[in-house]
Amino acid sequence: MIRKLVDPLNIPPPRRDAVNRLRDLLGPTTRKHVEFKEKLRAHYVTTERDERLKGEMEMMIENVVQRQDLSRDVGDDNRGEGTALAVMAESGAGKTRAMRYYLASSRFFAGYGDPKSGCPLITVGVKAPCNLRNRRMATLRAAGDGSRTEKRQNEAWPRRSSRSRTSRSCL
Repeated sequence: MIRKLVDPLNIPPPRRDAVNRLRDLLGPTTRKHVEFKEKLRAHYVTTERDERLKGEMEMMIENVVQRQDLSRDVGDDNRGEGTALAVMAESGAGKTRAMRYYLASSRFFAGYGDPKSGCPLITVGVKAPCNLRNRRMATLRAAGDGSRTEKRQNEAWPRRSSRSRTSRSCL
């Protein structure tokens, strides 16, 4: 059996990713259309919906920062309960984009998305099946718990509570 040796100086360049290859195959009219849509999507147009979202979020923040016991200092152990906000609309209506725009532009959530920023908010994404255990483990990971070990259901929330105090996340 004869093996062909590969000349290290004659190595073919790495393949471009699939999106770039497809984009290179677009015709000039389609390419202009795609570029126009990219520019259009790069802009966010605020509407009254954004003002309503901002108002609801700020009301939730007011609830969280209210002391329960006026004789004690403000702190994680002396604050109001959190509340939930459900944003419902048809698929593609802009729910996620509106929320991301609010979070990125809000003074309350400066640094949102950067775990080292001190932002008091974490976002948790859970793949199906979204049961309580998977949601708890995703919450621990989003809060900075580096453990790869799956926790039992009765262990995850107490660990999350202790992570809240050390990571300063409250929402």
